[in-house]
Order: sequence, then C-alpha cells, then structure tokens
Amino acid sequence: MRLRAGEVDRQAISSDERISVLQAVDAYTRGSAYAAFADDRVGSLAVGKLADFAVLSQDIFSVAPESIGKTQVVMTVVGGRIVYGAAPRD
Repeated sequence: MRLRAGEVDRQAISSDERISVLQAVDAYTRGSAYAAFADDRVGSLAVGKLADFAVLSQDIFSVAPESIGKTQVVMTVVGGRIVYGAAPRD
C-alpha cells in the first residue's frame, strides 16, 4: 500500500512495536547524547550540563497522540541564550 503525502497508515505498526511518548523523547535527547559520546554534557537537564531546550505550545505528554504533530516550538534556548522566540512577559 502506498501512502500519499499527509496520509497516515495506522496499521503500519502493531501495538507491541510502538514506543511511548516518553520513550521517544528519551531516545531523541538522552539517547542522541549517548550516541554522540556527549551524555556527560548534554541530553538531560542536570547541574553542570548545558541547558539547551525548547518550549513547546502544548504538553506532549498529556495530549492525545494524534495531537502531538500539531505542537509548535514557542522558544528555543541554546547556551543559555534565546535563539528563537521571545521571553515571556509579565
């Protein structure tokens, strides 16, 4: 079966092959840092590590999985500096 752009085959992955949102975020952050031999400096928020992070428009851990793709990046911080978006105003 061939899919067109924007189509999703909901039968492509069986439930025992899927990973959770938490597992996906962990693989993308800590897993990537480990693969790059940089997990002592990046990959998680901890004292002494670089705090590069993104602020998202919604909590991807609490929304329905179908809604995660609608999430927008609101702000990105790299090396302690805002490189995308703006700091929230009071």
